[in-house]
Amino acid sequence: MTVDHGQADVAFHTYPDGDTTLTLPAEAFGPAPEGAYVEWSGGYLTPDTVLVTIAGEIDPEDDPDLDDDEREWHRHHHLDLRTGEITDFPVTTRDSYDLTPLGDGTWLTTDPSGHPVRWPAH
Repeated sequence: MTVDHGQADVAFHTYPDGDTTLTLPAEAFGPAPEGAYVEWSGGYLTPDTVLVTIAGEIDPEDDPDLDDDEREWHRHHHLDLRTGEITDFPVTTRDSYDLTPLGDGTWLTTDPSGHPVRWPAH
């Protein structure tokens, strides 16, 4: 799994030869404000499924009442590499990097004190 240098898309590759098997632009993960991008975070939840994070920032002209911290947004998505099906992954995280897939169907987030919490597969 690689993210384009400009964060415009995410690509998946065979191992060990590195052939690209699937490339998806940020827009493939659903409607989002202009300027949405693929975040560097994410990874394999299982050998056949991945978590992809889409992020962005709300334009001050669109909502002038928000402070800088409130302008940033992110959403996590589940992608089945066998079918190409994309679904929302409704996990609330403190930021776009607070989700670490472990490859065995479980993932880590942090609790309010910053300690890791391991979540089981559904």
